[in-house]
Amino acid sequence: MKKIGILVGSNTDLEALSIRQSLEYFGYEVYMKYVGRPNDFRDFLQGKLFSNEIDFFILCFHGINGGFIMPKLSREIYTADEVKNKFGFKDIEENILLKKKVFLSTACSVGKKNMANSFIKNNSIFIAPKGYIEGNSAYVFVINFFYNFFENQDIEGSFEKAMNIDAETQQFKLFRVLK
Repeated sequence: MKKIGILVGSNTDLEALSIRQSLEYFGYEVYMKYVGRPNDFRDFLQGKLFSNEIDFFILCFHGINGGFIMPKLSREIYTADEVKNKFGFKDIEENILLKKKVFLSTACSVGKKNMANSFIKNNSIFIAPKGYIEGNSAYVFVINFFYNFFENQDIEGSFEKAMNIDAETQQFKLFRVLK
């Protein structure tokens, strides 16, 4: 049975729960963790939130200008080195320790080369929309991707089927280290 981790950002809990229920119906084992503060995202990148047995991660976040929007805290609650507003590609690059994983993000605008390079540097795969995708289309993409993957297809084949549903789902891009 394939295990999937879902990392849930601010105001994306309904999307994450819908995805979880669908994936569990398909037969996947799904684990969810919620990001309450930016340091939780850092802990995820460093492999501290989920079991090492999980190879697939869905990042349910909102995105803006190529970064993952983080929960907003009161000024006095932030730690000295905590990222405020959004996690950009440099923040990912500085913190990511996870290796050989598949990251599928629903966050708008993070499917760009600089962000992808931050995720794939450790022989991982990164899938995300390059633009501001409509939320229902992101959900449809994720469900179709994992349905096709469950049917014993490879990642690229599953991506192609899910990406070619309509113009919105075609915003998703797949990035991996070229061999």
